[in-house]
Amino acid sequence: EFWLIGGRRRAFKTALESVSLTFHRETFLNIYPERFVYIGDFEFMFKDRHQEPQSMGTHTLSHFFALELDNEEVKEVEHNLDKGEYESKLRKFALKELYESKIHGAVIEAYKRFFLNPPEWKYRHFKVDGI
Repeated sequence: EFWLIGGRRRAFKTALESVSLTFHRETFLNIYPERFVYIGDFEFMFKDRHQEPQSMGTHTLSHFFALELDNEEVKEVEHNLDKGEYESKLRKFALKELYESKIHGAVIEAYKRFFLNPPEWKYRHFKVDGI
């Protein structure tokens, strides 16, 4: 399953603390920060933005992490998702679908790094305290 959750990093929180807090806020599932696997940092640049002045553009650096859920966790997450913000359940995405959706290239790169690299990638843990 491939699913994205986004959120800002709170001041004075490590990247792992932030991803764990964001995941809990969105899913109501308590996950130890150490379960998240660091994939990499990606830059997002857009010519427009939501904040005023909208025409000024935005440039952000995003930390990407992956998490593998067991079947019970998937059921709990699907039950707890905000139906107004997310589809009713997690679903699989093929790489072709991501390309066709014209999603940002950094998301496609994160997908490729996690799913298309050798299997040991999913089980490598990185020290990310400095992020």
